[in-house]
Amino acid sequence: MLQEDMKMKRLFLLGLGVLLSGCATNPFSQFYYDRTGGADLTTSQAVISPAGDPLVFRGNDVEKDAVGMIEKGYALIGYSSFNGGNVDENDALSQARKVHAAAIIIYGQYTDTESGSTPVVLPGYQAWPYASRTIYVPYNVRRYDYLVTYWVKLKPPVFGCFAVDLSPELRSQIKSNKGVLVMAVLKDSPAFREDILKGDVIKRV
Repeated sequence: MLQEDMKMKRLFLLGLGVLLSGCATNPFSQFYYDRTGGADLTTSQAVISPAGDPLVFRGNDVEKDAVGMIEKGYALIGYSSFNGGNVDENDALSQARKVHAAAIIIYGQYTDTESGSTPVVLPGYQAWPYASRTIYVPYNVRRYDYLVTYWVKLKPPVFGCFAVDLSPELRSQIKSNKGVLVMAVLKDSPAFREDILKGDVIKRV
């Protein structure tokens, strides 16, 4: 009787797993945030269409990695961010192809382990199909904070400098409201050859 019970339990859980995997959504798609305003990248004159599968990088420092990508001629088009259990990173590649990304950076940080038990109703043996009984199946799920950034490769720029507006503190420091702060310089670009450096303030061109 115990053997039959365990056999039924395994068959039920196997069927449940197949069912859940078949209807599961892609979290990288579900929690994707677009930064292009819905632009069609396939027709953009500034973007180089990706050839083959996107490049996959493992990230450690989001800000430093972003500057490195900009220096290599990439632009951020969106990101996926969520907390969950173990995921299939092929889903991240699937989302990258969907948004026409040339490269992605994957980040994952362990947060906690979720434990508990879930009730499963099994058919009884004596008066099938009218009788049933409930068992409780324990589970432990390791959860992570996931972040994936999606990038496209840009055509060679005119100047090659990525800059942002001056902060109030920096305006006070340089005693001027005019100018922009250089955040990254594309390697081998005109800005690079003219010795424009990260951290420079450009006040006039």
